[in-house]
Amino acid sequence: MGDAVEAFSEEAGYDGFTNTDWKNAIMRSQSFVNTYNISAAGGGENTSFRLGASYYENLPLILNSEFNRYSFNAAVNHKTDKVKIGFDGNFTSVDRNTFLDGGFSSNPWFSALRIAPIYPIYNPDGSYNMTQLGGISENYNPVAVRMSNYEAGQIQTWITSAFLDYEFVKNWYFYSLFGTQYQTLNESHWDHPEVGDGTFISPAGQLQKSNTNVFDWNWSNSLSYRKIFNARHDVQAYVGMEYQEHTRKAFDSYVKGFEVPKPYLSYGNADMAEVGDSFYKWLQISYYSRVNYTLDNKYTVSGQLRRDSNSTLGANEKSGIFWSTAASWNVSNEGFMPNFFSNLVLRGSYGQIGNIPYADSWGQQYNQFSSVAPSNYADQSATVISVAGNPDLRWEIAKQLNVGLDFDILNGKISGSVDVYDKKTSNAIFQSPIAYQNGGPNSYLANIADISNKGIEVILSTKPFNGEFKWYLDGNFAYNENIVDNLKYYDAPLLRSGNNMRALAAGQLLGEYYTFDWAGVNNGQNPDLPLGTGLFWTDENHTSTTNDR
Repeated sequence: MGDAVEAFSEEAGYDGFTNTDWKNAIMRSQSFVNTYNISAAGGGENTSFRLGASYYENLPLILNSEFNRYSFNAAVNHKTDKVKIGFDGNFTSVDRNTFLDGGFSSNPWFSALRIAPIYPIYNPDGSYNMTQLGGISENYNPVAVRMSNYEAGQIQTWITSAFLDYEFVKNWYFYSLFGTQYQTLNESHWDHPEVGDGTFISPAGQLQKSNTNVFDWNWSNSLSYRKIFNARHDVQAYVGMEYQEHTRKAFDSYVKGFEVPKPYLSYGNADMAEVGDSFYKWLQISYYSRVNYTLDNKYTVSGQLRRDSNSTLGANEKSGIFWSTAASWNVSNEGFMPNFFSNLVLRGSYGQIGNIPYADSWGQQYNQFSSVAPSNYADQSATVISVAGNPDLRWEIAKQLNVGLDFDILNGKISGSVDVYDKKTSNAIFQSPIAYQNGGPNSYLANIADISNKGIEVILSTKPFNGEFKWYLDGNFAYNENIVDNLKYYDAPLLRSGNNMRALAAGQLLGEYYTFDWAGVNNGQNPDLPLGTGLFWTDENHTSTTNDR
């Protein structure tokens, strides 16, 4: 037994007494969350205000990680007989320091669970043990990685809005709402030249920094007529317009080769530095009208017509006209309804709306234009087409029918809703492939699919006890079927860009996986192929096999 221990110690470099708890070594003794809030509100008959501030501090278990947020908000409202005005402002700042959490050695949990306790954290001279770590790659001591490398960022957000509601003639109103959002994002990633991922960079060490500023603003104005006739007829009519503008500016820098291990760009190798910047902007302008009519607080009908124009669509197809209608019946207000129902509303709607699936993501704002970018070919500078524009890219159009029921019974002890919907989308936008022989890019955005989406949603809530002791129960059920009805221009399944395991195909579910169908090892079931080779089914009915994927 002693010989075995001695042999193991010599082979593994075990000193005979080290017993490191690596999981405990990468953690704080405790984690905690602190939250502080303060607020004040007040005012008089015509004016009111609200002030507030909060601070959230989160120190997780992992060493050198944190998440802190503080915010301030203020609001003021004033009204007279004819005018209502108001302002709302909010500022939030978030600071975070986190870590890579994938299945790699830079993930402290991954490394801590794999390193044997026989290996020490520190060398005898007090430096980090970076070489004697067993099966883990050298230089990935998880304590050193956490204390030396970082993934950090700060996000600051300012949101403001101001409104005016002015009754300039009896029952005629002008309403204006102006809002802004400004956001700054400062992010950095540092890999020490002697620790973790930084040791695999040549020359060693790397620093990435990015500064991004995003500014959004919108201005909505409307004229409306609102009046109740004879205490029975509630009429509302609106016409208006809305303008919104979004811009994003970003500056990115990268450098590697740090002879002096300090996380500043100036300490990197100037010959290994890269910088880049980007600017994106898009806007949308909308004109709309809306009419609502309610009779006896029982029967409601409404209709809307709007025209939206979006700058990210093709030069030939930026605008779309959309409409919707809706009706509801408040059955609980009928005289024949028993008191058993405190609320019972039947409703339905049908309309045609426009959609742009990439609207909330940056990078695809100039789809109508083809663009070029510098490249390298045979060690020579070259220019290539980087984006294939589509001047005919248009709105997705969704026609949707919705029928629903809302109910409350036993004075709200049981409540719920049921919705049944049928939605058909035409001209759905996806990446359409370009033949590789064209030299790139390999795809462009186009209207290539028709999709049907139908289903049912049920929500049920109960309040068994609603006195001093409260007990609420909520449940929901949903069934949905999303089918690609038609795929324009393509008969074969179309692989999704960026994920070759999923495809679009007529008659199949949207987002369905498309991959090889394993048929097992050839033990003679396919005499035309060598024994022992892997087999794959050639069709969904499993009628024949092949070894060629």
